[in-house]
Amino acid sequence: MTAWDRTRFGANYVPSRGWYDRLWSDFDAAEVRDDFSALADLGCDHLRVQLVWPWFHPEPGVLSRVHLERLELLLDEAERTRLGVWLCLFTGWLSGFAFEPAFVPREAFFGTSARGHQEHYMAAVGRATADHPALEGFDLGNEMNVVWSAPIEAGDEWLRWAVALLGDAAPGLPVVCGIDHQPLFRPATFSPRGIAEATGVGIVHAYAYWSGAQERYPPSHPLVRRLGAYLARLFRSLAGDPRLPVWLQEFGQSGSCWPEGDIPALLEEGVRAGVAEGVGWFTWWASHDAAPDRGFHPFELDLGLLDLQNRPKPTGLRFRELASKLGGRPVRTPGAYAPAPAAETEAVWKWLERQASEAPIQID
Repeated sequence: MTAWDRTRFGANYVPSRGWYDRLWSDFDAAEVRDDFSALADLGCDHLRVQLVWPWFHPEPGVLSRVHLERLELLLDEAERTRLGVWLCLFTGWLSGFAFEPAFVPREAFFGTSARGHQEHYMAAVGRATADHPALEGFDLGNEMNVVWSAPIEAGDEWLRWAVALLGDAAPGLPVVCGIDHQPLFRPATFSPRGIAEATGVGIVHAYAYWSGAQERYPPSHPLVRRLGAYLARLFRSLAGDPRLPVWLQEFGQSGSCWPEGDIPALLEEGVRAGVAEGVGWFTWWASHDAAPDRGFHPFELDLGLLDLQNRPKPTGLRFRELASKLGGRPVRTPGAYAPAPAAETEAVWKWLERQASEAPIQID
């Protein structure tokens, strides 16, 4: 069983050479081994890995045998370096780009006509990986609500169906739903309560930049520096469960919009605030920087704990210190929460402001 009651540190894997297209289309086990070894040396104990859906499932009824074989090789490398792996299935949305199979129209994703394709894909990946020692669990997708949208009732019903299907394909492995920040601020495909009930875990993606917190508040404001911890409080409130395990699954900051020298301190303050708020897992985006010739938004280029040569950056060194000091500690949830705000963006920000002012998170 997955230990949500112990503090853990990991990274969202971004390959050091050639990004995800090279990883899956021109797989090199030695390159993956170098990346994973460097991440293990930083104190990572888990990685979140993206399966780009149309590459693994290129046409109806067909799973790419080559890609599944490469996935097994990646899991082998993770086992060698004692890293647990979470596989994101419906990706979907990745670093500003959408990846969708041609045979599932965007507007049909949550409809019954797409379920045969989705079931084939999930069941095949589940059967191929379920028994691997390095596999810890599945994330249904990376910020799926950014690409595919539906009314809350339809999104939550699909979520229950997908979790049950994976439970049959890969018994005993946990399943989470990696939403971005939007479902915490307004109705956006999945509800926090639906996620909590279906998966038993709250997921937070906390970027001061993408959420707009950086525009609303000065750099020293707690909703900028401790955003992940306050969003964890918000998730529990919306889910109606003060002791819900919460995974800070994505957080990071870029020198393109923030003083580079302050990012290690920002990482530490965010982690320590999360620990105080009962967040259990901390997974930085990203493991590595991205090559500047890839056409990404500038924010995406320098988020790594490691540079493109697998050398630790100052943020990576601070991460290693925190993992050494805090990793493995018992998670203690506050056990109480304020009534949830209305599901409207401005009302949620006002609620967060009151929390930061009237019930501030205290860091030891």
